[in-house]
Amino acid sequence: MPQSPANQLPPQPEAVQPRSLASARRTVEDLTIDQAIALALDGNPDLVVQRRSLGIARAQVVIANTYPFNPVFEAQIQAADAPNLPSHVRQSYTLLQEVEFGGQGGYRRSQAQAAFGRTEWEIRQQELSLAVLAARQYEQLVYARRRLELARTTSTIDERLAKQARDLRNAALATPADVMLADAEAVDARRAMITAKAAWLAAQRDLRLTLGVPESVEFVPTSDLETIPTNYDSGALIELALANRPDVRVKQAAASEAQAALCLAIANQKSNVTIGPAVEVDENNTFFAGGTVSVPLKWWNTKQGEVLQAQSQLNKAIADLEQTRLKVRIEVLSALEAYEFSREALQVINKDLPELERNLHDAEQLLAASQIDFLKLVELRRRMLSARLQLLDSQRDLVTNELDLTGASGRPIFHSSSPARPQDKNPPLPSRP
Repeated sequence: MPQSPANQLPPQPEAVQPRSLASARRTVEDLTIDQAIALALDGNPDLVVQRRSLGIARAQVVIANTYPFNPVFEAQIQAADAPNLPSHVRQSYTLLQEVEFGGQGGYRRSQAQAAFGRTEWEIRQQELSLAVLAARQYEQLVYARRRLELARTTSTIDERLAKQARDLRNAALATPADVMLADAEAVDARRAMITAKAAWLAAQRDLRLTLGVPESVEFVPTSDLETIPTNYDSGALIELALANRPDVRVKQAAASEAQAALCLAIANQKSNVTIGPAVEVDENNTFFAGGTVSVPLKWWNTKQGEVLQAQSQLNKAIADLEQTRLKVRIEVLSALEAYEFSREALQVINKDLPELERNLHDAEQLLAASQIDFLKLVELRRRMLSARLQLLDSQRDLVTNELDLTGASGRPIFHSSSPARPQDKNPPLPSRP
């Protein structure tokens, strides 16, 4: 038996399925940073769900564009039948329509449009955060690969150094203590390689979760921790951030929405009038035609509380906007300070590293000529490894701090398949009635 329209359920929304890479069946997949950002913006599970809220906001616009009051038809039919009296029927018909005289419809539409814009910018803010996160995790994957490569190289060199120490001991050029120290260095290198491998696997898992890839794919980054140090102007970055940051646009749209809500509350203080034609036929078949007017008298409830509440919401939205602008300035300056510090640190390390490499090379030559203690060579190698790790850390910090600075200034790279960007112009504030 078919269901009546009132009992029919609305169609179920399309299920959100995890996006799968066409090439994900392979064990290894090459990946660039642009591809990582694009995949994250296309298939991140949280972003896929967040984009569904745009349909809700669009439905609110449709509701606001629809007149809220339907006409009401009233019919009264009364029959009289008494003993010894003729029966007769009285009929009356009325068609009523509630009419708004405060321009509430325009304010509702302004409020819905502002809410729709706010939803768009909220999605854009999540896209910006996700793009920066995907880029950071990609660079973390590059860093983990470099650490693993360095650990493998160090392990190979330390194994060779341990063998060299045993050969020197057999030639009476090294002591048993030197051999024990070289073996300990080789063991530490093997343990460091295990730790680096675990960090590589963890970086893989984090990146797959952000990209929304359920398959066990090993991504291989095709780029390196390279960036060109740049001098940024703090004033220009702050102006760019205040103009482009989606979270600032969200607060601006929220203020417009609160302004429209205040105008609507003021307009609702005016009484709506219910009017319509009315006809009546009495028991003598006399026809009466006229109209009906109904006006509520707002003596007790003037809706002043609703106006005060809306005014407070507007004040809060404006204060929130100003605080967000202040936070943006602080975030840009903090990100710029961290970037400049990491740039200076990298310059210092790059300046000192060649000298350490020369000292280590000279020490190896002296050891071959039996002119240096083996323990001193081991110590120089340890310092060289520490310097290379510090260089790698500084490169990672410079790249990630630049990504943070890019996100703080509102300069994201958006994927072409993402929803269209909302208009740069803010919706005009409705005038108060």
